[in-house]
Amino acid sequence: MNCIKALRDVILYASGKLSDVYGRKIDDVISTPILHNNIGLIGVSNGGNIVIATPAIYGDEMKDYLKYIIQWESPVSSQIATVDLGPIRFDCTPNNFVNPRYISYNPLFLEVDFSDICYNASESVYKVFHDGNGDKHYTTITRPDTGLPTPDLNLNGVLELNEDFPLSSYTDGKKDFYSRSVTHALADNNVFSEWPDDIANPEEADSYWNLREAVRLYSDAIKNIPDLRGMILASSKDHVQSAPDKPHIHQAFDGWNNSNAWVKINPSPHYLIEIDSSLAERDDLPNNKPNIPPSNWSIYDYCIPEDIPDGIYQLASIHEMADRVYYNRWHNVEIKEIYGGFGINAVIKNSGVVDAFNISWSIDVRGILFKGKHSEGVISSLSSGEEIIIKSEFIFGIGPAEIVVKAGEESKMMKCFLLGMLVFI
Repeated sequence: MNCIKALRDVILYASGKLSDVYGRKIDDVISTPILHNNIGLIGVSNGGNIVIATPAIYGDEMKDYLKYIIQWESPVSSQIATVDLGPIRFDCTPNNFVNPRYISYNPLFLEVDFSDICYNASESVYKVFHDGNGDKHYTTITRPDTGLPTPDLNLNGVLELNEDFPLSSYTDGKKDFYSRSVTHALADNNVFSEWPDDIANPEEADSYWNLREAVRLYSDAIKNIPDLRGMILASSKDHVQSAPDKPHIHQAFDGWNNSNAWVKINPSPHYLIEIDSSLAERDDLPNNKPNIPPSNWSIYDYCIPEDIPDGIYQLASIHEMADRVYYNRWHNVEIKEIYGGFGINAVIKNSGVVDAFNISWSIDVRGILFKGKHSEGVISSLSSGEEIIIKSEFIFGIGPAEIVVKAGEESKMMKCFLLGMLVFI
């Protein structure tokens, strides 16, 4: 709790509301003008939980100043934090050793088969584990190439249901805190004849994780700060987690999205290129839409390519979110349909969760034209969920042509055929 209070005070100091021990406010210390109402937080890995816990508890004190939160590959639920799904980082290649008992995704908890959960007090490292071979011991062999122990008994690089899987915990120096799900599974399966003094029981584990699981804190944070926005950062190969469907990224996205808050996965290509101009030649940079989940979480086209350094896209995300706050640009404008006839018409929709204002648009036609090559305008306002039709000026041309429609940051290209005043698409 002290860490949460400390982060609260950092935010309040940045807002200009809190003085340091010498009685100075931040504007007395720094000569650069500070945007007190454009404060953001970035939580790297496990830090992605405290940045949600702080506004969930103290949001009323910072609601006029804290505007956005960025979470980089954060373990937002206890099962992810304790690596219940894998990997076993010290003795295997990450992304190969996934817990085969992982059944399905849920926004708050991940369904796992705990029917073989086991406890052995004599084990030196992993006292709680999935006992795949049923011998009541955490069974490993020595890898011939590394000399390290591994539960992969047939050395095929994949953990199977008849092989053991270790379960890790956090500690406060007195007790071990297993994930919420593991702790309840130990109780539900009557693993202990008498609960060990050094392992937190379900009530203690629940209390411990209540402050450390962002999945259970998003709604409170957003209730306290209704205009709080989020960005989730994910690369194609996670720095810890091995589950192929990236459930921690999925949970983080759902935490924001299910609370009706603006959220986006990864920065736009524009901001990536702004930070590193060498990325301009690439065609594999994700361009995800706010509040729209990936069609398949196990296909990583929504992720940052692994060869782009973490610091590059972390900085790009800060630039993008700070810009969005400064320019109040939270809409998600889509070009839904383009159709012809006498001129060109395009349906523009605001699919975002906030209203959009002053959206510039243009319609360009490339071909043999005598009139109507370029049309432009501004949509003064477009409410969340609203559609509007934009229309080109009078067009007169002949033959095949290409149409480019732009609205806000979006663009769409189509082929057409011009026959005098008529446009065929």
